[in-house]
Amino acid sequence: MKEMKTKSKIGGYSIAAAVLLLTAQISLAGSATWLLSPQDSAWENANNWTTGGPPNGPSDIATFAQSSQTDVNISTPEEVNSIVFTSDSASFNFIFWGLTISGTGVTNNSGVLQSFQNWGGLVFKNTSTAASAYMSIDNSSFDTTGYTIFNDSSSAAGASISNSGSPGGFVAPGGPAATFFNGTSTAGHAGITNHGGFPVTEHDWSPVGGYTEFHDSSTADSATLVANYGITGGGGIYFYGASSADSASIIANGISYGVGGAIVFYDASTGGTARVQVFYNGYLHIADHQSGLSIGSIEGSGNVFLGANNLIVGTNNINTSFSGVISGSGSLAKVGNGVLTFQTNHCIADTVGLILVSGSIIKLDFTGPSDVIASLKVNGVPQPPGIYGSPTSGAPHQLPQFAGPGMVQVGIVSPTIAPARQVM
Repeated sequence: MKEMKTKSKIGGYSIAAAVLLLTAQISLAGSATWLLSPQDSAWENANNWTTGGPPNGPSDIATFAQSSQTDVNISTPEEVNSIVFTSDSASFNFIFWGLTISGTGVTNNSGVLQSFQNWGGLVFKNTSTAASAYMSIDNSSFDTTGYTIFNDSSSAAGASISNSGSPGGFVAPGGPAATFFNGTSTAGHAGITNHGGFPVTEHDWSPVGGYTEFHDSSTADSATLVANYGITGGGGIYFYGASSADSASIIANGISYGVGGAIVFYDASTGGTARVQVFYNGYLHIADHQSGLSIGSIEGSGNVFLGANNLIVGTNNINTSFSGVISGSGSLAKVGNGVLTFQTNHCIADTVGLILVSGSIIKLDFTGPSDVIASLKVNGVPQPPGIYGSPTSGAPHQLPQFAGPGMVQVGIVSPTIAPARQVM
């Protein structure tokens, strides 16, 4: 399978052109409320607002309540301090090419969904936040490219964000949509889905998946991040700089054909206690990380590419099962109180080492031939070549750090089997 390695030209502070576009203002008005019976759907039309509108400045608050016009079109770049939905607000749908929120953020008191269709750029900056719930952001990629950018100490809070994959064709020439976290911004408890690229017609070429990038010291917090598969390009989740996966749930979905979703760590980014799940040809890639990586847990049926790095799993102390393949020339280290179950005898490639510590369990839940591994360390002590398993496995070398009937083979083993002994 082909490993994905990408670094966006749009991530981080290379988005200056987009930010300049979004901060342009055509006039200054003030805070106002969208009318019960507006003239039309245009944000820029003062006749659609109470006196003082339309809001279009960094101190302006746009308020929405009940209205006969719930589609709101923003055709010129606008900036507001905040957008507020009252407790009796209708469910609105915003379509825009440029919107900056620089103050409090989005407050939804209504309990109904508020939808933001982003055809250009949506920027949160300073300490602004998306709504804590009932807010969807759809970053489009059909014939334009939508980006949502969190700068400074802003937060995605509880928003539901969708990054569309690029169709890659004449009919729909837009690039893949994306979400960026910069500075010390956070993904909060948002749900962010990065869709794979699928062609629309036979004339489309090389569709690319939507993606999410974390830069600087930003964090995924407790968000749920999903990278879905595509025909020629899967969705992606990328960590750069000193960013952190924190306690997020991060999922790379795959398929028996096409390209799986990607979870990739670069630079000095950290994995925190993130729960990482990879399925089919979805994968976790740490080969280009500057050193070893620690994550909360690994599970699923997908792939893990170590390169020469070590991967430490188990810091979130939950039980997980894995039936995929961990490959490279580094090592897998198991820590924590949770049990990691390997469901097949090929989960660890024969070029990968295994590191065990007291009190942390790997269950070898398979029968048949041993899983051949490159090396084995127990509490920092290298173990000699041989066949190792749990105290109930019947293996020549028995370790309390193993459970289940399976065994692992370290190096070249003599055909002469020695009596079983406990290795402490």
